[in-house]
Amino acid sequence: MKNSKIDNVYVEYGWDPESEEKFLSTILVEKSSGNFCLSVPNYYLKLSPKKKLKFQDKLSKNLKQLEGQVEKAKIIVDTEEGRRKIEQYEQENLRSTNSYDFIVFAEMVFPFIYPSHAGVFSYLLSVNSLLQGTNLIQRNIDLPKCKTFNRMKVILSAFLLSLNVSFGIKNFSANMDVMAGQVHSLQQDLLLGRVENPFSDGNEMITDKDAAVNLLMGAFDLNPFIEEEDVKIASSLKQYFLDNPYLNYERIYDRYLSLDIVDLPMKSETTTIKTTAQYNPTENEVYNYVEEGGKSFEDYRDHLEHELVHMTGSFECSFLNEGMTTLLTSEYMNNFSLEGTAYYDHVLITKCLCEMIGSDKMLEAYSTCQMDIVKTELLKLNFDASCYEELIAVMNDYHQALMKENVDYVASSKSKFIQALLPYLENIPEENLARIGEYFQLLNTFDYDAVPRFAYYNHEGLAKEELKSK
Repeated sequence: MKNSKIDNVYVEYGWDPESEEKFLSTILVEKSSGNFCLSVPNYYLKLSPKKKLKFQDKLSKNLKQLEGQVEKAKIIVDTEEGRRKIEQYEQENLRSTNSYDFIVFAEMVFPFIYPSHAGVFSYLLSVNSLLQGTNLIQRNIDLPKCKTFNRMKVILSAFLLSLNVSFGIKNFSANMDVMAGQVHSLQQDLLLGRVENPFSDGNEMITDKDAAVNLLMGAFDLNPFIEEEDVKIASSLKQYFLDNPYLNYERIYDRYLSLDIVDLPMKSETTTIKTTAQYNPTENEVYNYVEEGGKSFEDYRDHLEHELVHMTGSFECSFLNEGMTTLLTSEYMNNFSLEGTAYYDHVLITKCLCEMIGSDKMLEAYSTCQMDIVKTELLKLNFDASCYEELIAVMNDYHQALMKENVDYVASSKSKFIQALLPYLENIPEENLARIGEYFQLLNTFDYDAVPRFAYYNHEGLAKEELKSK
């Protein structure tokens, strides 16, 4: 029995001059309760063949589902009546002219001029316009101009804040910040849709390592949301990319291409350990926390370097995640110093794991975000899975104790960690065991210079200066 709630389904195809083929463009579903439309974005023809295929797959699946719900006669393809109904729907629901774009933008920025809900209504229209690609893509605005738009948002926020004071409009600038954040997220999506990822078919498509790394670094040059100084800081990553065979270039390219760095006031925290920077993978943003007196360039550089490395890999265990990130940052990034870092203990503990299962395995697990690699290697040293679970639990507690600066808790966690590590040490070579003993001794000091660099598998024992000369 076919579903009778849908009156008609109008299907329209477009023509792709590049492939010289028809493509599924629009599906309008006509229902007594209200129509709805599914279509490719306005910038569809600018996309790469692979991204076009993704849109076609999605629309084709939707059409196939509809074909299972209505009679065949109700699927109306490429007719004059269908085009008229689709055009009518678009005129009623979508913005299409530049002059109307300006009016709606004005309503979004100055909602106090309009009725109370005009700002919300116009904002929804603005978001819809971005989704359709009319703001940045349809008008062929160059990518660097996105940065100008980004700066305009800051100026607008300041202006709106003054309006808040002058007119007493509650939560006005705060709402604008929320709207700007959502619009910026759409900008990021549009950017990813427009710029082809050279690694989308897999790293094996580019066999020359230097060429691949240059393409990867090129993502920073194409990014309209960051400053030139940020690109210079990121250049220190090049040697890390060349040395690390486990990186997911496709994922990292998209992240670096659309990364934004947002300055925020320093968080109010009760401990002396402050959150100076943070990477948000959901929004793909680095939050740079700044105190009232500002932040020196050296501090900003160190904090950004750490977060840029964070974006290349991770461990589920917070202790090892921060330890490995700090070790890699220390080894590869320019002038990075362990002194003053909150992750001194994390570095030493991570070094212990490197001695136990090998630096290469730790690097592979981190770069591929697979904690199971660490687990598999540790089980080779001790097959008791409960010992592994205990070790991870102790490290997580250790991390929390350090971040809360609970001296007694830290001492207790440190002791528990050493106990949890003992079952794995029986099968460790003497040379590695001796180094682990040194790390244990260093846990009771803050001798930053004595902490060895991360022993990368084919540069073991080299200092950072020697590594850079390779």
